[in-house]
Amino acid sequence: EAREVICTVRDEGLGIAPIDLPHIFEKFYRASKESAERKGTGLGLTVCKLIVEAHDGRLWAASAGPGQGAVFYFTLPL
Repeated sequence: EAREVICTVRDEGLGIAPIDLPHIFEKFYRASKESAERKGTGLGLTVCKLIVEAHDGRLWAASAGPGQGAVFYFTLPL
């Protein structure tokens, strides 16, 4: 029986457009709205995903769209 814990992180930030959501974990990916308003390298979520996956977990996100914040989920085995 595989057992895992699921963690959730919710924010009330910029949100993620549906067109950007499939790409946010790619190296150097910057959503068009975000790149105009915020500084960054586009590596933060990539690094998070690599760390979670190195521990045999999964990481994904959901957002209702711009201005709606986002929810990030990750699992880790128990």
